[in-house]
Amino acid sequence: MKSQTIRVLLIEDDEDYYFLTRQLFSQFGDGYDLEWVHSYNEGLQAASRGEHDVILVDYRLGEVNGVELIREMQKSGCRIPMILLTGQGDRTVDIEAMHAGAADYLVKHETTAALLERTLRFIVERRHIEEDLSRSEKAYRHLAQQQSSILNALPANIALVDSNGKIITVNEGWKKFAIDNDFAGNNCGSGSNYLAACEPRPESSNDDAALAISGIREVLSGAAGQFEMEYPCHSLLEQRWFRMLVKPLTENGADGAVVMHLDITEHALAEEKMRASENRYHRLFETARDGILILDHATRQITDANPFIVGLLGYSHDELVGKELWEIGLAKDEEASIAAFRALQETGYIRYEDLPLMTKDGKQREVEFISNGYEENGHQVIQCNIRDITDRKASEERIIHEAFHDLLTGLPNRALFIEHLNKAIAHAERHDNKLYALLFLDLDHFKTINDSVGHTTGDQFLVATARRLETTLRPEDVVARMGGDEFTILLNDIRSIHDAIRVANRVHDSLALPFHLNGRDVSTTTSIGIALSTPEYGGAEEVLRDADTAMYRAKTLGRGRHEIFNRSMHEKVVAQLKLETDLRLAVERKEFFLQYQPIMSLKNNRLRGFEALIRWRHPERGLVPPNEFIPTAEETGLILPIGNWVLYEACRQLRQWQNWWRGDRPLTMNVNLSAKQFSQVELVQQIASVLERTGLQAESLKLEITESAVMDQAEVATAMLWQLKELGVKLHIDDFGTGYSSLSYLHRFPVDELKIDGLFVSRMEADDESSQIVATIVQLAHNLGMEVTAEGVETVEQLAHLRALSCEYGQGYYFSGPVGAESAKLMIAA
Repeated sequence: MKSQTIRVLLIEDDEDYYFLTRQLFSQFGDGYDLEWVHSYNEGLQAASRGEHDVILVDYRLGEVNGVELIREMQKSGCRIPMILLTGQGDRTVDIEAMHAGAADYLVKHETTAALLERTLRFIVERRHIEEDLSRSEKAYRHLAQQQSSILNALPANIALVDSNGKIITVNEGWKKFAIDNDFAGNNCGSGSNYLAACEPRPESSNDDAALAISGIREVLSGAAGQFEMEYPCHSLLEQRWFRMLVKPLTENGADGAVVMHLDITEHALAEEKMRASENRYHRLFETARDGILILDHATRQITDANPFIVGLLGYSHDELVGKELWEIGLAKDEEASIAAFRALQETGYIRYEDLPLMTKDGKQREVEFISNGYEENGHQVIQCNIRDITDRKASEERIIHEAFHDLLTGLPNRALFIEHLNKAIAHAERHDNKLYALLFLDLDHFKTINDSVGHTTGDQFLVATARRLETTLRPEDVVARMGGDEFTILLNDIRSIHDAIRVANRVHDSLALPFHLNGRDVSTTTSIGIALSTPEYGGAEEVLRDADTAMYRAKTLGRGRHEIFNRSMHEKVVAQLKLETDLRLAVERKEFFLQYQPIMSLKNNRLRGFEALIRWRHPERGLVPPNEFIPTAEETGLILPIGNWVLYEACRQLRQWQNWWRGDRPLTMNVNLSAKQFSQVELVQQIASVLERTGLQAESLKLEITESAVMDQAEVATAMLWQLKELGVKLHIDDFGTGYSSLSYLHRFPVDELKIDGLFVSRMEADDESSQIVATIVQLAHNLGMEVTAEGVETVEQLAHLRALSCEYGQGYYFSGPVGAESAKLMIAA
């Protein structure tokens, strides 16, 4: 029995039986190696490797059985002995397994460790005996073969020649060799003269043939103990190389010689590939963009260095050869070098991702160092690959810096500031007496600076602001640019809110001083929101949110000041966000409706038309006043879909009334346009589409536009007004006299009517100034060919005054407040 480990493959889908089998094997002691696979296909694959001495096959393997697997493995050429494992003793199954090729079978519940080991050893020993017997039989047959068979078994093309060069006998390889080499006639077989066959043809100048003949003759004459040469033998289809070996049959060559031609093509090609590989390695070594050092493992000294490492280190090749790594700055000292070699010896591989290196001229570089050992010509050597990563490291550090710093000012950016702020929050949580404060800064009117002096100077202004802010702070404080014209300051370890207020005042004073940029002085004020640390803060975003809220409060109260955050500010912000959310839902849920306030002719007290007024019926709050939600709709942009709905619904309702009422006077509808609506490029197309869809005549629609909306961009507004006028609608300036002064543009606007704000009308009787303003507006409108509507008419005295001024129309609670569609219909019918 051989002493090597018996390798057993178990093909079993039941893991429990695998563990049981492994337990049985543990009782054998050493000398067994058990591999387990749990499926039919895995068994086939494992068996195909031919690495095992015995295979144990479970009878039940899912949908197929072990007998089928044995049969399949036999079919695929597997000759490893197989033992079938069955759950119950079944003679039919046992016979079927034997016919399929099983060497034996075992019943699982009857199998003991002793039985299993005895069976395995018997099977393996029997296999070895069979193999030894087979080898003995082959040896016997080999010895019994004739001389030609012996020659045929040799891996060479062999001919035996007598002392005159006449061929005595040849093997089969020789015959094919002779045919392939185009020997003429019968010059390849017994009785022919090999020397004559080797004679070069007249048309050939083959020096190898002459050399071969000469060598054979020397052996046959006893002048040489043997002759050997290598030669090519190429055809159009392939290239081949041979080695010719001639040895005498007896000591003096008088009885002839053995001529052998060995095919050494693979060896020759391998040598050629080796030479090519060595040349490639040499080229790579010489041209590599990484440094390469070759060291002797025993002495740790450098034996070769490529040009790149020579250039990197600044030493010549000769200076490097014979030195150790520590002597050229690649190790701290000799002790560190020895430790590195020891680690290399243990692991076979060393890598340092960031290794400092000092060049010959004292420059500091950073390199990636990889070292591994291998054998070269029986000698252990070490190859060190050294990559200069100095520039890459610098780039990485620059990228990291840019990722956490503002590119314009060099200050920390939002991400880095939040990191500092979170640290301050954590520090305050650990120390009750440690406070911090966050100052959120926004430069007032920075857009005006950009528009007036240009973006380049604007950028310089931001940089100068950053530098000035840095001078107002302590080293432990942090100033950052959050983006645009927003900056933040983190004050660490302050005693009270008064410290934050003092810093805020310093910032105000510092930034109020003008900056001299590109030959001009530039200055602005700053709005600052302050949030003081509290235990309730759970993260940086919460502190930023509150400081931002306080900053916007400062802007609302007039800019150029600071505000300290309090809880009511947050509640207002939350309420505002709730209002925005409810507004969006209101658009989706169609919670808006229109009321209509009549506009009366002051000349005859007859109905002239209506102004459409939007109302919001909130599902929880009930009716929400327009002055609460219209500003929010303007800020969020929701005014656009809301305004479009108002325009369509008002036109649809008026057209419905017109179809119903056949009165003798025209009926019109006034619709308010917000500033955002008026600034839309597609406004004219939208209005035209609404008129077409509702069937309303353009002259029945009167658009009310505030004076401030028109004057915001007067030139653009003039063009828009003319486009609307060409559409045929009527144009009114709403709240005239309360916004921008439009007197210089009014005569250029194609406006049909001015509306006097109700504030002036309500003060006419008590305020001479208001009375004069009303009279002036009416006179101005008439001089420009426009009509006038007075809003907010509530008393008979106001009505009389307006009539005296020849004001054409009035609107207000004196006549009627806003009413629903049905009530308006009754007014039309009256």
